[in-house]
Amino acid sequence: MFPNTDEAGALCGLERVRAALECRIAIAGLPVFTASFGLATVFGPIEFNELVHTADMALLEAKRTGRNKV
Repeated sequence: MFPNTDEAGALCGLERVRAALECRIAIAGLPVFTASFGLATVFGPIEFNELVHTADMALLEAKRTGRNKV
């Protein structure tokens, strides 16, 4: 979660996490794997389950369109 952060800032933060993970895996000599993240933003009242569902759908889209992305 990135409270008080707009969508562009959250996207940047998640891309940094994804890139850092990729780098650390390579440095450690671990088997290569990818990480995808789903991003959902909220502007106003929303049920938590709806937010999680939206993020989950975004994650599935990231995986469906090539993986290793936000």
